[in-house]
Amino acid sequence: MKEETLLQAFNLMSQSITLTELYEKNKEITSKYVHATSRGHEAIQIALGMQLKPFDWVSPYYRDDSLLLSIGMTPYELMLQLLAKYDDPFSAGKTYYSHPSLKDDDKPKIIHQSSATGMQAIPTTGIAMGIKFKEKTSLEKPKKNFEPVVVCSMGDASITEGEVAEAFQMASLKQLPILFLVQDNEWDISAYSDETRVCNARGYSKGFGLESYSIDGTNFIKCFNTVEKILKKIRKDRKPVLLHATWTNQFSLPQMRQHILQVLEGIHGVFPGSESSSCPVLSHHCRHSLDQQLGLARVHGVLYPRLVSSFD
Repeated sequence: MKEETLLQAFNLMSQSITLTELYEKNKEITSKYVHATSRGHEAIQIALGMQLKPFDWVSPYYRDDSLLLSIGMTPYELMLQLLAKYDDPFSAGKTYYSHPSLKDDDKPKIIHQSSATGMQAIPTTGIAMGIKFKEKTSLEKPKKNFEPVVVCSMGDASITEGEVAEAFQMASLKQLPILFLVQDNEWDISAYSDETRVCNARGYSKGFGLESYSIDGTNFIKCFNTVEKILKKIRKDRKPVLLHATWTNQFSLPQMRQHILQVLEGIHGVFPGSESSSCPVLSHHCRHSLDQQLGLARVHGVLYPRLVSSFD
C-alpha cells in the first residue's frame, strides 16, 4: 500500500475523532443532544470513501461522518449541517446532521433519504436498477474502469427490516451493481444483537444468493484492500456484493491519543496491537499502517506535526 494512502487515511481518522471529541465536549450547551458519530467505525468508512469516484453513488447512514470526510467533505462543511446553517452544502440547514444529499461534480452523488434506519435500501437499490437499465438498453456505455457503483451503507440492526429484504431480493434477482456495506457493532439504538436477530448480515444475505464477505472493520489496510477488490469486481461483473464489517469494541480519544503518541515517540511499553492494548481500532491502524509500513522516521517527519496540530 502506498505511503501517501496511509498518511491520508490517518489524517482523516484524526479529523474524525477530533470532531467526535468536540461534539461530546459541547453537548451540554444544547437543550437535547441526539447525535451518533462514527466513533469506532472510522477504518472501514475511510477505506470505502477514499476509493469512491465522482461517477459513483453512495447512500450513507446517520453515523457515517468519516465516510463523508473521506469523499472530500470538510469538517467545516459537516459542522454547518450540525448547526443548521444556511451554508450547509447538503440542505441549507434543513435536515439533521449526517443526512447528506450531494451533486458535486468532484464527489460521489448522494440522494436525500429518510431518517428512519434502513429506509435508504430500496431507493439506493433503485439507483442501481436505473444504471443497469441504461447500460442494458445502451443509453449509457461507460468506459472500462469508469462503470458506476452504487453503495448502500447500513447498520446491522436495520438488516431485520422488511424494506432491506426487498432491496436484497431485487438486487440479487436483477444482478444490480450495488455494494451493501453493513457496519456491525452488535448494537442497534437500544438493544444488543441477540435481542434483535438470529444471524448476522452475511448469514442472512446467503438466503438471497448475494456474494458476501466479512472483515474486521477496525483494520484499515485489510478494509482498504477488500473494498478495492470488491469495487473492481462490481465494476467488471455488474453484480451485487454485501460486505459485513465487524468489531466489538469502541475506543475513546484519550486512549487513541495515548497509543498514537507512544508509537510516534517510539515508546513500546504497551505496544498497540498487543494483547495488553486497550484500544483495538487504533491498535491495528498504528501497528500495521505506521510502524510496519511507514517507519518511525517518516512518521516523525510528516505525520507527527500534522497529528499534534489536529489534536490542538
